[in-house]
Amino acid sequence: MKEDDVVSWLCDQASALLQNPSDMGTIEKAVDRVSLQCRRRALQCLVQQQAARQDLNCPRCGAALLVQANHRLRHVHACFGSIQFTRAYGFCPGCGDYFYPADAALGLQARAPASPRVQELCALTALRAPAGQAQEDVRRLTGIDLDPSTLHREARRQGQRALARRDRDEQMTQTPSGIAPLASRALRMPSKFTLVIEIDAWNIRERDNWGKTQALRKAGQDTGRWHWVYTATIFRLDQRATTTSGRPVIAQRGYVATRRGVDSFQRQLYAEALQRGLTMAELVLILGDGALWIWNIATDRFKNARQRVDLHHVKQHLWALAHQIHGEGTVVAKQWVEPYLR
Repeated sequence: MKEDDVVSWLCDQASALLQNPSDMGTIEKAVDRVSLQCRRRALQCLVQQQAARQDLNCPRCGAALLVQANHRLRHVHACFGSIQFTRAYGFCPGCGDYFYPADAALGLQARAPASPRVQELCALTALRAPAGQAQEDVRRLTGIDLDPSTLHREARRQGQRALARRDRDEQMTQTPSGIAPLASRALRMPSKFTLVIEIDAWNIRERDNWGKTQALRKAGQDTGRWHWVYTATIFRLDQRATTTSGRPVIAQRGYVATRRGVDSFQRQLYAEALQRGLTMAELVLILGDGALWIWNIATDRFKNARQRVDLHHVKQHLWALAHQIHGEGTVVAKQWVEPYLR
């Protein structure tokens, strides 16, 4: 069927759902509704073709699997509705486990009912709103009807995947054989560049030990409310840009944030820096507030980096010194500090 024929058919089907006059929003919804079934069938057909072409090799080690079945059925909730397909699975003697190679090739998690795109939608919307509110947002913006429990479960699943990847990267920083693959992920550019690493930490209040508060207090123990979060952002100066209005922006940057303590933070930071071009940088600049633990990390992991206190904290320290010498809020203190601030 030619494209014009498809468009004509869609127009006829959508027109039957409309009342004259209709605004554009109503027309968009009608076209989306009548085309949804076609898109679902097309997706199911393409997924089945991909699954049928997949070699029966172990997705973990690459060895040939011992075939156990050829047509195992799987249902997936996709962005166009529920689809189903069949695929083969087998046993890997080397890994000692069973695998569905087609599932791995399609980016499907074991036991996860949602497609990768639906999982992404769940994770992004749940970050910005409670699951109950996110359900209505997803329905209105995409037409996909997901119940709050699905949104919560899939968002949590994506968070667990991210944590697992973070843990793998952290472990890779412990050996030379792991550092090389991390560094190879960095974007390679012909020009020399400066890599900037900004480090800080702060206390957050986040409730732990649910249901144990009274017992902990009676025992004279900490209820676990306040936690140090160690953070960093990493970017390259050759990735600076400006918007059309002239506002400066960084095109790409990496982030690290953890409650696991300084040692874990140090490894996570090193892993992210490698992936941002640490081994290729002409200059590495570390900015901090002057805390000793920051310079200890810099000395341990970034031996040749320049260490600087950031401008905001330099001014803060200077004002503190001015108040100590000349009195807080005095004219003399302001006159004394101004040359240093400039």
